Amino acid sequence: MLISPAWAQAPAGASGPGYEQFFIIIGMFALLYFLMIRPQMKRAKEHKQMTEALQKGDEVVTSGGVLGKITKIGETYVSIEIAPGTQYGKTIRISGRGVPHVRSGRRGDQLVYVRVVIPTNLTEEQKESLRQLGGISGKPQHIEKGFFDKFKHVIGLD
Repeated sequence: MLISPAWAQAPAGASGPGYEQFFIIIGMFALLYFLMIRPQMKRAKEHKQMTEALQKGDEVVTSGGVLGKITKIGETYVSIEIAPGTQYGKTIRISGRGVPHVRSGRRGDQLVYVRVVIPTNLTEEQKESLRQLGGISGKPQHIEKGFFDKFKHVIGLD
């Protein structure tokens, strides 16, 4: 009689299923899509359109200011012919176009190594043109004969 009976009650604050958490997660994914994924897809589409518009013979300026003429277009690369006199193995530094730094986010410098393609199988007409060019420039041009050229000369097939 001094103690009142305890009756079971419903827990406080339980007012139905937790849809709020579901909407918060959906909102975070929408924010991620609009701030990161969509702009990246837009830039990739613009880059693809730009590279598809390039043609052999177009003159381009690289981001580092190097002027060149497109000689070959591949799936993932573009070969350009750069200024005469650029030596094989020369390094061209393109400022601000490298890999981003982990902590600061600033981009480093991109280094481009020049690889000059030197023709090896010249026709006789091309060899003669090269000899004439050497005479005009005043620099003697020595075209080294390969093994088979020397062999043909020895057996008289020249």
